[in-house]
Amino acid sequence: MPQPEDRIQWMIKKLLPKRIKKRVMHAWKFATARYVVVSYPKSGRTWLRATLTFYFAERYGLTDPPLLEYANLHYLDRRIPKLYFTHDDDPNARPEALGRDKSRYRRKHVLYLARDPRDVTVSMYFHRKKRDLDLDVPIFEFANGPDGGLRTTIEFMNVWAEALESIPASLVISYEAMHAEPEETLASALRFLGETPDPESIRKALERSRFDRLQAMEKKGEFESGRLTPADATDKDSFKVRRGKVGGYADYFDEAQRAVLDEVVEKRLSSFYSPLLARLR
Repeated sequence: MPQPEDRIQWMIKKLLPKRIKKRVMHAWKFATARYVVVSYPKSGRTWLRATLTFYFAERYGLTDPPLLEYANLHYLDRRIPKLYFTHDDDPNARPEALGRDKSRYRRKHVLYLARDPRDVTVSMYFHRKKRDLDLDVPIFEFANGPDGGLRTTIEFMNVWAEALESIPASLVISYEAMHAEPEETLASALRFLGETPDPESIRKALERSRFDRLQAMEKKGEFESGRLTPADATDKDSFKVRRGKVGGYADYFDEAQRAVLDEVVEKRLSSFYSPLLARLR
């Protein structure tokens, strides 16, 4: 099923030069969406996106909808809001190169998705090594290095911790809360998005978005989206939906390496995220 589009999107795709097409499309989507979902890559956005897709499908009777992307479900049912998803910055940059000015978000409703930066870093490592194919170093070297590793993840989170204080309409949810309190966390996100949560639709959406089910769907290519396809169907580390384990970073480092990474988090991560880290202890 082709994703529904309106005339402006069609014109941007068909008429603009390739060199500016992507930039103009993103600018237009940002300008026309009331709700913006912000997260550092590998923070659980695909899981959140799938869960919301299944919820709206159950709630509004959509059959085999595409994975939620900006306004594609809104065009199927106008009660579903337009959501602009963004990672906001370059995840491969050094911490000092990240942008600090988030003033353009102040008139938006910002749903910010956080995750333990150590788990994020491990997931990013496998994404770049197995999917982007632009990384060929040992995992600890990447995690403790200057470009796109743990320090970049933490700095991104710190920048947003400060920015959220000046964004009147914002909500922070975490990957860990999605695991520990899935019904309450999804309901909170839906209320923020202007929805009156339907408990039965939430229950069915969460059942459909279990990690084993998403992995099976990804392997079969059931979602009509390049976002949810494995790079190698025989290698689970190449899947977009990889493990989904809270605290799983510890499986990839020895005791001394874990101590180094834990110290970086303790010293550098904003106290804004203390409730998140407290949940993990």
